[in-house]
Amino acid sequence: MKRRAFITLLGGVAAAWPLAARGQQAGMRRVGMYMRLSGSDPVIKGYLAAFAEGLAPLGWSQGRNLQLVLRFSGDDASANAAAADLVRQNPEVILSHGTETSRIMQQHTRTIPIVFTTVTDPVGSGLVESLARPGGHTTGFTNFEFSMAGKWLELLKEVAPAVKNIAVVFNPDNAGMPGQLRAIGLAAPPLGLQVAEAKVSDSGDIERAINALAQTPNAGFIVLPDNLVIKHRDLIVGMAARHRLPTVFSDRFKYQERRLTVIWRGHRRSVSARRFLHRPYPAR
Repeated sequence: MKRRAFITLLGGVAAAWPLAARGQQAGMRRVGMYMRLSGSDPVIKGYLAAFAEGLAPLGWSQGRNLQLVLRFSGDDASANAAAADLVRQNPEVILSHGTETSRIMQQHTRTIPIVFTTVTDPVGSGLVESLARPGGHTTGFTNFEFSMAGKWLELLKEVAPAVKNIAVVFNPDNAGMPGQLRAIGLAAPPLGLQVAEAKVSDSGDIERAINALAQTPNAGFIVLPDNLVIKHRDLIVGMAARHRLPTVFSDRFKYQERRLTVIWRGHRRSVSARRFLHRPYPAR
């Protein structure tokens, strides 16, 4: 997720807190944040810096009038425990990063408002009832339009004209994948591309998928957005560089340090949680 987008999102959430409540409560406002990444991941540092930068112009700062409650889970085993512990801290709103993270968060609270980020298909994944009327206690924004997946193929073909065989690396447990795969499948034939799915659930799957692709002539690959990808980004980028495979990635990291062709998507995203956070909720 781009730094500017994260600033916009978090600033919007802060601005959405009811003005009356701000005036009535002299104490700290509590915001929870849940991510399926290790707390030591360098990406986290950037997100938290963006949080502080986005809230400062609105008069909010951690330690003075804002308390940020952070919970991370770098593996599946700790995911539910981290989510449950965050709910026990009773924040006023929870920011969740990614589809599976948001689904887990929903399982642990039906009353605390949840604002999700970087969710590909919020309706298809069951997070909300519709884009126009999310319903329930969850809202947020989608960072993706399915037709973009077809554009990734066009970009890859443009920068690497010799490419004919494409592997799509993705996490099959992510409910937002089917729509992207359909878009890629429709875009491939006119470009003369053969597309194969590479389902990955851990680092071993990633290594096997990329090593197999490296044996295929005129090959490249697309990596669909998911927290699994963020967690193993160094492995993926390193193997793409070693095998000299042109790659389309879903997010920008420090790819400039590698000698390989990597394309990332990037666009501005924002969300307004004003109406959602003004709605009354039962006591927790």
